[in-house]
Parts: sequence; C-alpha cells; structure tokens
Amino acid sequence: MAEKIHAIAWYTLLENLRSRTLYGVALLLLLALCGAQFLSALAIIETREFQTAFLGVLLRGSAVVLLSLAVVTGMARELTEKRLELVLACALGRGHYLAGKFLGYGWLALLVAGLLALPLWFYAPSLQVSIWLLSLCCELLLVVGLALVCVLSLGHTVMAMLAVFACYVLARSMHALQLLGQALPADGDAASPALLSSLLDLIAFFLPGLDYFAVTDWLVYHTAGAASLTPVLLQTLIYIPLLAAAALFDLHRRNF
Repeated sequence: MAEKIHAIAWYTLLENLRSRTLYGVALLLLLALCGAQFLSALAIIETREFQTAFLGVLLRGSAVVLLSLAVVTGMARELTEKRLELVLACALGRGHYLAGKFLGYGWLALLVAGLLALPLWFYAPSLQVSIWLLSLCCELLLVVGLALVCVLSLGHTVMAMLAVFACYVLARSMHALQLLGQALPADGDAASPALLSSLLDLIAFFLPGLDYFAVTDWLVYHTAGAASLTPVLLQTLIYIPLLAAAALFDLHRRNF
C-alpha cells in the first residue's frame, strides 16, 4: 500500500511540474528581484534591510498563493473529471488516496519554498534564512492541509480559494486583532469590549498562530534562534493531523 501512496504522490508532483508551476516560481522570483532593486533606488537609509523585508514578505505571500492555487485547482479538476472515482475503483482506500495527495503536495510545498527562498541567501545570514525557510515549509504544509479541507468540503474552486485566503489572513492577523480588542475603550458599556475580546480569544484558540511562522524580523534583525522554531514545530505537529482528519471526513462523506 505504501507503493500506491508514493505513486499517487509522485503523480501529483509530476502533474504540477508539467502544468508549468515552476514557470510561475521563476516569474515570481524575477518580479521579486526587480522589486527589490527598485526599492533600493528609493530607500535613503537601511537599503539592504528594506530589500530583505520586501523579499521576505513578498516571497512568503507568493508561496502561499501559488501553493493554494495548485492544490485547489488540482483537486477540483480531479473531482470534475471523475478521476477520483477512477482511482478509488482500483482497490485503494480513501485514506490512502488522501495520504498520497497530501504527500505529493507536501513535496511541491518544499520545492516551492526552497526555490523562492534562493534570493534571501544573498541578503541575510545563512542561519537566519535556514530557520526562516524551515518555518515557511511548515507554514506551507498547513496551507496544503487547509486547501484540501476547503476544496473537499466546498467542492467549488472559487469558494475554496476564498475560504483558504480568509482563514490564512485571519490566522496571520489574529494576534493583532486580539491586541485591538483589548485596547478598545469601554464607552459606557464595559461588557462589549470584554465580550469582543473573549470572542477573539476563542477564535484564536482554534486557529494556528501563523504570526510565529516565517517572521520577517528574523531576516532583517537576525533575531531567530532554535527557540523560534519551538512554537512553529509544535503547531505543525498539532494542526496537520487535525486538518488531515477533517479532509478525510469530508472525503468519506462524499458519494462516488
């Protein structure tokens, strides 16, 4: 059965490579480098810091968007073209199929992260880039799991993409929203800010703290260390099984 899982994973990776995903990575790298050079002409001081911060934010966001599109469109195409039914008809369990797809898209996530991080080696110390890259790989694995859950539950490409982006942005900005909720004035009704703060805390409890992943300050101010990876790895180990279980549940409730 492991051979079948690896075969599905290899086919998934090969399909994405043949669909010119690498051309998209190359275009993003070119745009990022051109943008960094343009920014260097505008910045008066701390030019290298501005370039590094720009590249870190742009490359991380580009990796998330590119990988989300690859997962959602690829899975939606399989559902539309009835390829999923063909695979499941070959004495293969749904859990094994999902494991193969997750493994294949996981390989793609590592490849995309490694390629997009190449320019950063010229702007930041190797240790900081290595920690940032490992954190980005963990973040992209969570994005793969989230995209699989959204496309299997919603079954619509546009809605699944909107759900992925909404969840990602919410998880990225939840800490800032919590701080804003705590800073709201009472304005005569002390219960309203407290209720809002409690609601935000409840939402944050169920979401991964993506603001701990691939932090741009690591590249700019060189503050990353081994301790920076502890919350990243811990959340990855917690949320990947949860997302896999949710995706498997959505796959099992589908009638083929």
